Amino acid sequence: MISSCFPPLSRCGKAARAALAAFRRNTKGVAAIEMAFVFPFMVLLYIGLVDVTNLISANRRVTLAASTIGDLVTQGPPTVGSSTFTQAQIVAFFKAITPIMEPFSAQEVKAEIFTYRKNGSAVTRVWHKDNGGTCSGSVSTSGFVNLMTDGNDLVTARVCIQIKPLFSYVFGSTLFSPEYTITNRPRNTLTLECTGCPTG
Repeated sequence: MISSCFPPLSRCGKAARAALAAFRRNTKGVAAIEMAFVFPFMVLLYIGLVDVTNLISANRRVTLAASTIGDLVTQGPPTVGSSTFTQAQIVAFFKAITPIMEPFSAQEVKAEIFTYRKNGSAVTRVWHKDNGGTCSGSVSTSGFVNLMTDGNDLVTARVCIQIKPLFSYVFGSTLFSPEYTITNRPRNTLTLECTGCPTG
């Protein structure tokens, strides 16, 4: 086998150089190799864009849902001249946010209403109601006392949702938890009551 390239040695060198040159000129399969390197990054980029889009969409919908509930409550009960809601009326307001939160599941949306009243220098919670779920943490009442007079209520609406990102199936990341809280004054009365709603 050695004698096939010797003598002379130059023939082996020329054959090797020719084979190397042919290898360099052969571009078959280059696209497939490049795709194999790029494809995983493209998939990760796509998943990341989907997660970011879902988070932005959920954040906007949570903001709109909280604003809507707060607006409905501060308008007061449907009975003219009344300042007292029924529990069923508050529950109906919660149902109003279902189309706002689509395509997110209504079962994943947590909505809460709180009413606060100033009594001297203290701010106390008069009543509250939720749609069956509560957001984490308590509502901060810092600064409420400066926005109220004695016997004047403030209504706080809070909406939150938890979203499982696609990345969590790959990297086990934590849940996204968009949340929005808005506080308004009653429009037509100084105070608002709710029959059947939990107090305090």
